[in-house]
Amino acid sequence: MSSLSQVDSMDVMREGSSMTERVGADVAIVGAGPVGLVLAGLLGRRGVDVTVVDRALDVFPLPRAAHLDHTVLRVLQELGCVESLLPTMTPNTALVLADQALSPLVRIPAGGVGRSGFPASMYFYQPEFDRALESVAAGLPSVTILRGHDAISYDMSDHTATIHCRRIADDSAVDVAAKWVIACDGASSQLRESWGEDLESLDFDEQWLVLDLRIEDDSPRLPDHALQVCDPRRAWVSNPVPGGRYRVEMRLRDDDDPGHVMSLEHVSEFLRPLLGESRFEVERDAIYTFHGLVAPSWRKGRMLLAGDAAHQMPPFLGQGMVSGVRDAHNLAWKLAGVVQGHFSEEILDSYEQERKPHVESVVRSAIGVGRFVSQTDPVAVEARNRALRNGDVTDVPTFRIPDLAPGILVGTGGGSTLPQPVRGDTLPTLDGLLGDGFSVISISPIPSADRLWWPTDVPVRFFETRELGDTGDQLAEWLEQKKAQVVLVRPDRYILSTGLSLEAIRQDIEYTALALFTRDLPSMTAAAANEVS
Repeated sequence: MSSLSQVDSMDVMREGSSMTERVGADVAIVGAGPVGLVLAGLLGRRGVDVTVVDRALDVFPLPRAAHLDHTVLRVLQELGCVESLLPTMTPNTALVLADQALSPLVRIPAGGVGRSGFPASMYFYQPEFDRALESVAAGLPSVTILRGHDAISYDMSDHTATIHCRRIADDSAVDVAAKWVIACDGASSQLRESWGEDLESLDFDEQWLVLDLRIEDDSPRLPDHALQVCDPRRAWVSNPVPGGRYRVEMRLRDDDDPGHVMSLEHVSEFLRPLLGESRFEVERDAIYTFHGLVAPSWRKGRMLLAGDAAHQMPPFLGQGMVSGVRDAHNLAWKLAGVVQGHFSEEILDSYEQERKPHVESVVRSAIGVGRFVSQTDPVAVEARNRALRNGDVTDVPTFRIPDLAPGILVGTGGGSTLPQPVRGDTLPTLDGLLGDGFSVISISPIPSADRLWWPTDVPVRFFETRELGDTGDQLAEWLEQKKAQVVLVRPDRYILSTGLSLEAIRQDIEYTALALFTRDLPSMTAAAANEVS
């Protein structure tokens, strides 16, 4: 097989009587859903040559995901589209657990601002969202999106992975040769299945009916919050979606006749307590089996998994797509650094090491919520409802976004995301100042000699908190609460390490993270001596 360096960006090769179009790229992404498009955009912003292939001719015309949180909005900030997308979304004000008569059992506030400086919980309409992401990615000069191309198979050499595609319009062959391939092709990923590994089950498999309703304009106002109905006959969930839409998901019983449950007559009668006299049309109805699954391996040679190809979870926390975007954010800066020669390929092993335990924790939390709201035993249901009405929330499953576990890129004081302080009513701006690389933020000035140990070809910016105005004051207060003076921040805004000095951070990561960046690092002492001389 030819190496990537021998492949032109568009090269047509004659193979017998057939013609195979050959496309070269640094990174090939299979799947132009939100995860693949976010990854393409993040890589493209760093100048990586990316080709995205997808069999569909356009974005999927109906919503699948409907919820995102402040961490995704922070990624959209990095992509440069958060200001245009935020007005198209609907804030989620609360999560209300209710009994079968829709009488509230407990209300959990979901509004406010998250650690990223953006609204904590929002609903969106996915076709518009995906189209905006595709516009951002396609607008970058190093990103090519090939729609109408079905990925059939792949092969790998030591230096190249090739995706063999079929262009649907004319049934012609197209080979995409890349240094790295990322499978973002969904829960039934053909690329992942070709590995021959069974997904690891977290013991949750339930059938649910998913309904997307379009509410007529003159209908009564519906709740503006997420509603989880703890009905022992049939648990169900609803939430608002922008554009006069409503998402409803209801659990199916073993004895259900799907045709009856999906009928307009049953849907109208069952949802009458919620919809009342509202007039609606069903834009989509589908039966899904919600799983708790995680791929055992997220990397095979030059191919990696992301999004639903790597993990699947029930929707009770609205973290499915969100987790996929976190995959893309974690992977993009590492992959770009490898392609551009800044990092050793071994840094890609940290992707699975960090993301897999994180996702497993989120999936288990979602399963816990699902089992809590879906109880069917009358005695247990009555005990639960009575406790909640009395204000006893001891058994209510809680969720917070987990930190990353300690590892080669998570040192002392690391693993959480850097707070992005809010500045009045405006959008947060800290991330824009930090840029796309690493950042060192310090309460005290850092002598220039102390900075020389950092690898010269790995982008890093140094900031004193006093240079950041009100934002810096808040960061200084946060650092003092952590009993630290300096923080080293990764490009994905996760904290690598904190310490009382830059020297303490260097000592913390010298034999872990820095070993992945370069093999020839000067010591702090040698760097200082060179500066003096």
